[in-house]
Amino acid sequence: MEFSLKCKASVFPCEVTIDEDNGRYMLRKADSSGEYFNTPEELARWVFTNWSLDDFDEIDSFQKMLKILESYLNTKSSTKSLSDNGGSTNDSYEKGNDES
Repeated sequence: MEFSLKCKASVFPCEVTIDEDNGRYMLRKADSSGEYFNTPEELARWVFTNWSLDDFDEIDSFQKMLKILESYLNTKSSTKSLSDNGGSTNDSYEKGNDES
């Protein structure tokens, strides 16, 4: 599954790829740098933590993507940890990630 979202900060779209068949979970940010993840849950947490509606021109597309990504955070503990930690993820995930 792939999403291509027109963002306000770049002429190139932000892209999100969740390819469970091949174990590819990645995204391209507005600055054209990328992030790679071990699981779709890690990718979903990153998106919920780092991107907001204000970053995108296509609000409906962004909300549709969030709804799908939310399914990867289906456990009560995952959702609870996001709200309890102000949206931050666990320490092992944050190491090495540039949050720009």
